[in-house]
Amino acid sequence: MADIRKAQKDDYVNIARILLPVFSDKAEAILGDAGQAEMILPMMVDAFKGLNLIASENNRPVGAIIVTTEELKLPSKTFKIVRNEVGFFGALRAIRIVKNYEKSLPQRLEGEVRLEAVGVTVEARNRGIGTQLIRRAEEWSVKNDMKHFGLSVKTDNPAVRLYKRLGFSRVTSFTNRLGRWSYMRKTFG
Repeated sequence: MADIRKAQKDDYVNIARILLPVFSDKAEAILGDAGQAEMILPMMVDAFKGLNLIASENNRPVGAIIVTTEELKLPSKTFKIVRNEVGFFGALRAIRIVKNYEKSLPQRLEGEVRLEAVGVTVEARNRGIGTQLIRRAEEWSVKNDMKHFGLSVKTDNPAVRLYKRLGFSRVTSFTNRLGRWSYMRKTFG
């Protein structure tokens, strides 16, 4: 069983390293090169408002989850930082793709948290760490009077089975520049 705790700012680099391999195709579509995302991802983790958890085994980070309570608001410095990594036009393209993705999501219900990202390192997979992270996020959500838990997942992602097993149901599907997605939701109580 992994040790799970709330992440601090100094954990954001580790969260980025854990999540980047899981989302490398998305990062590549947005930035043109998944490697460039490693510089930007810690800033993105900080921009999400809600709950960031990190799972460790033997004092090594092995899993992370980001759950938000409100829509993403990128800090004004985002464009400048992204521009330094991918150039002016690359930054414009990246910001446009992220905003388009956000617009394609269904409207957040009142009292809905959203699972933005969850990942487990390759060597720690299939040991229930992802389930532990999601369950801990659910406990936090209920304690904070949230009513719904939503997430988007690519339709061909094997994690769809995990989400169904944890009680999530598909609400809708949508397609954007990043692929074909299912939006799933679970209602508490």
